[in-house]
Amino acid sequence: MLKMALDMQEAAVGIRTPAGDALQFRIGVHSGSAVAGVMGDKMPRYHLFGRSVRIANELEQAGTAGKILISESTEKLLSPAMRATMHGEDPLVICSARAL
Repeated sequence: MLKMALDMQEAAVGIRTPAGDALQFRIGVHSGSAVAGVMGDKMPRYHLFGRSVRIANELEQAGTAGKILISESTEKLLSPAMRATMHGEDPLVICSARAL
């Protein structure tokens, strides 16, 4: 998931909005359990539910454009290689879920 978030940030470089502004994302990543399912008969939609989904959403809302906020639980699951990139210039910020 975090790799995808970094790839999204990289893909947005050079893309402009119709107003000419640079396209930037606010991304929140949290790791934990969730429940998923399809709801609706006439127009079925796929939904995710659970505390983990809410926390990821709150991380995204608390973020700033061009940054990826990750929770402490996500940080604990990172590979050593990904941890090394966190200390470079990548737009990662670790946020305590308790602070939300």
